[in-house]
Amino acid sequence: MVGDPKIIRFTNGRLAVDDELVWRDLWVSGTTGKILNHQSEFFDRQAIPAKTHDLGGKIIAPGFIDVQLNGAFGFDFSVPSKRYGQDLKTLNRKLVRTGVTSYLPTLTSQKNEVYSKTLPFLAPPDTQVAEDGAESLGAHCEGPFINPARHGIHKEEVLQKPSGLVALEACYGHENLNPLAAHSPRIKMITIAVELDQSQTVVRELQNRGIIVSVGHSSATYPQAFDAVKQGATMITHLFNAMNQPHHRDTGIFGILGAQEGLRRPWFGIIADGIHVHPSMIKVAYNAHPKGCVLVTDAMAVLGLADGDYSWTNGEVIEKRGGKVTLKGTNGTIAGSCVTLIECLNNLLRWTDVSIATAIRTITFSPAAMLGLEEIKGTLKPGADADLVVLGEEKDSNGFVKLAIDEVWKSGVQVHHKFVAHAVSSLSILNATNPLRLLQTSDTLLQSFRAHLQDSLETMLPSYTHTLPLGSETGTAVAVDLGGSTLRVAVIQLLGQPESTDNDKEPQSRERVIIRRSSRVRDNVKRLRSKAFFDWIAEKVAVALEMAGEGNGHDMLMGITWSFPIE
Repeated sequence: MVGDPKIIRFTNGRLAVDDELVWRDLWVSGTTGKILNHQSEFFDRQAIPAKTHDLGGKIIAPGFIDVQLNGAFGFDFSVPSKRYGQDLKTLNRKLVRTGVTSYLPTLTSQKNEVYSKTLPFLAPPDTQVAEDGAESLGAHCEGPFINPARHGIHKEEVLQKPSGLVALEACYGHENLNPLAAHSPRIKMITIAVELDQSQTVVRELQNRGIIVSVGHSSATYPQAFDAVKQGATMITHLFNAMNQPHHRDTGIFGILGAQEGLRRPWFGIIADGIHVHPSMIKVAYNAHPKGCVLVTDAMAVLGLADGDYSWTNGEVIEKRGGKVTLKGTNGTIAGSCVTLIECLNNLLRWTDVSIATAIRTITFSPAAMLGLEEIKGTLKPGADADLVVLGEEKDSNGFVKLAIDEVWKSGVQVHHKFVAHAVSSLSILNATNPLRLLQTSDTLLQSFRAHLQDSLETMLPSYTHTLPLGSETGTAVAVDLGGSTLRVAVIQLLGQPESTDNDKEPQSRERVIIRRSSRVRDNVKRLRSKAFFDWIAEKVAVALEMAGEGNGHDMLMGITWSFPIE
């Protein structure tokens, strides 16, 4: 029986299935990007995998889903710009490295024109390309139909009353609220203060259109929240934040988690960063409704940035200091977070007594089920999208075992590997005046790549074949993009025992050098050799840059690719 080159078998790993970690193989199709039923593939199609990926006992989980993300890596979904679409793509490629393969880009309360400019970019993609990174599942509009008394950092002057569906269509745009009018439904969820006039009618009408209603930024009483859930609200936005706090005689929104009377309890989002909610209340909320818990980040554009002051919408400034984000000029008003979902997951494990597999559900299956996507997202069942996160286990300084992201797969293609990211970070492109001085990787690091990656080399190579921005953390192509004053360099650094440190010698295995002009360079470098390899790259790139400056007036792109055989 001949192996199918399009089927990948993940073996020697623990699958996060329901509330258990199960030792089981997982088959994935590189053609459809779906998880396969290995029994039907073997017995019915007589197919076996040609590629095997040994997980070495690590955990494999569905891709993470964040349903409340305001921005990251310097990009804010609520700030329109000429580069909005381009910057959104950059965010998606960076976000996926945090384990988030799908998410709801979240728009805060804004003027009407902001929604018309941003929502067209935030619809789910018609076709998903793995290398594009994280995937939008539709927008989460957090406002402006919220209670002014619970506005948080949302500007009061842009808030509106939900006076019927007409008001919402005027705000967001008719085409964005009607899935039949848009090529893809652009709005997936709306946060509303359900105690406002006519909000209950709006809840019913939005539910009829397939749009999820979340109760939030609200002073709703228990009866008002109860009625909203009866009308069709199925989610609570960042529980405990921007709402009445529970009292034993007046529980407010929180009381719905323990509702009886035949009510189907809603899911609830909660920010487990240790700042928005005390760890003890995280545990109380989780134990009140475990299956309804959805961990969210509520992360801002400052996620991934250094500490400092940053411009926010409406001309305001937010301060990032360590793990805390506040609105400048206020008495410490919390302004979202800068936490990642894997950090929230580790916090939940630390603060509660839940198992790893059960905790993983809060960022995979539970958000997928809340969105009505549990058959294709957040699960490892056959037929689901092969969005996967491989998790290692590490000990922190206190001896606590925490989960760490080792690999991320999108639609059956590996899009992140921590050892590859480590390698790129060990290379340094010093400055624009001398961009080609690359610091050498150590022999130890190269040996580490050989030990950890050689078994899966053929599997992972196709996913890192694009030109990347200056200073990026991943890459398998060696390419130079010279565009005006912008220089981009991507370098592969996979495998290979160092054979020589003599800078005067070129790698003997070099077969050919291709220098060409094109809009994009895509090629694989099959084997890293030695310190001399980097010096050789620098020399050839320098020659290419000289050629790029000769006549013709072209400054768009000069690409260089090297091909090496795998021995």
